[in-house]
Amino acid sequence: MDPVVSVIIATYNHRPFIEKALDSVLTQEVNFSYEVLIGDDCSTDGTAELLQRYASLPNVRLFCRSENMGASYNLNDLQGRAAGKYIAYLDGDDYWQDPHKLQKQVDFLEQNPSFIACTSLSLIIDQSDKPLKKQRVSWIPRKKSFSLKDFKGIYLPGQIGTLLHRSFASQGLDPSVELLHPTIADRALFLLLLSKGRVYQMPSKLCTYRISTEMNSATDSLYRKNCNYVADDYEYTLLLQDYSESHHIPCSFSTHKRHLFVSAFYMRIKCKNAESKMILHKISHDGCPLKYWLYLPFGILQKFYQRTMAA
Repeated sequence: MDPVVSVIIATYNHRPFIEKALDSVLTQEVNFSYEVLIGDDCSTDGTAELLQRYASLPNVRLFCRSENMGASYNLNDLQGRAAGKYIAYLDGDDYWQDPHKLQKQVDFLEQNPSFIACTSLSLIIDQSDKPLKKQRVSWIPRKKSFSLKDFKGIYLPGQIGTLLHRSFASQGLDPSVELLHPTIADRALFLLLLSKGRVYQMPSKLCTYRISTEMNSATDSLYRKNCNYVADDYEYTLLLQDYSESHHIPCSFSTHKRHLFVSAFYMRIKCKNAESKMILHKISHDGCPLKYWLYLPFGILQKFYQRTMAA
């Protein structure tokens, strides 16, 4: 008999955290069967060796890669192996803090067929499990019912560790769109899901989301520790836009492009190199240039406000 839920855990060099992540999954109190698919992407810190302790458990399926696939390919491969009616996710450095997380979300989707997925709020912590002062991230708004029009190219209904959704096969979805970027898959995943229905965000904090200043996460690499992050983000946004257009998904990316224009303007002032000039020019000519320049004063004030709130 197929499991009701497939829990996907993609991990890479998460040895200090992976046991807590797995234990939070394996101690879930549910009235249905579930499987746990773990993909270790050729870790170099002993994560794979530690995971062998769990390999003999009847509901655990462990896949230790012989070479690094990249985060998106690792995730996509696990999704293709999932047999559950529903799919849930957890990164190897996060953990669920509610032992009824799966039960609550499955019950909700069983009772609300108009929703394709369910998320929740997250407790944001550091590498020492201490809650951060700032408990919000700018790309995850608090919105009870999240639709495709709310996506705007960047906004997500929840952190991926909070997500549980109906199986891809039951919705006729192909998750290969996640492979548009080698390390960032959550934006593509939520775009795919939102193209088929709404996502409900539970008001309770069912999961923790670790933001580490010491470890290199995929988000760090793309958005915070990469001096060319604006160009990278813009190119990725264009790929998602092309996918949407080719699959007739009515999604607007103009809001995020305006935000990127403001970031490109800021980077131009900061860097004053040929690359910053090129990306500023490229974004400003994606559509009507005047609209970008008229938005700039408001965008700068908004960016300063966000930085002040983050301090």
